[in-house]
Amino acid sequence: MTPWIFWLLLGILFVVFEILTPTFYLLWFGVGAGVAALFALFFPEVYILQITMFIISSAFCVFLTRRVGNRLTGNSPRSISVDEVVGSVGIVTQTIESDGSKGLVKVGSEEWRATSLTEETIEKGAQVMIQALVGVKLIVKKIEKKEG
Repeated sequence: MTPWIFWLLLGILFVVFEILTPTFYLLWFGVGAGVAALFALFFPEVYILQITMFIISSAFCVFLTRRVGNRLTGNSPRSISVDEVVGSVGIVTQTIESDGSKGLVKVGSEEWRATSLTEETIEKGAQVMIQALVGVKLIVKKIEKKEG
């Protein structure tokens, strides 16, 4: 197999894998392999030049277009501050079991795993006050409804 065909097939392979993955990363190696294929067409015996052009063009594409790739694939998730959550009120969307094995609470537009501070079962639909955030799990206390 001639070197330019090798690089061309490698480039096609990178593009196919790019299509099959949710990232925007492998495409640039496909472009780099295409550049190397062009150099291999004109300089078939100079393998070090082909490899160097593959590395340089791939790195160029990765570093200079990473910002574009991030825009196309979406923003990184917003980090949550403990202060944003603790002290707020949420609604139980899945019954919180007394043993802490199950339970979901909706706070704003986000749904969180939750456990009861007092180790009691809290039924779906109840309002709770967020007492703490441990890892990605809320510690909650049921808000007692005042009668009258």
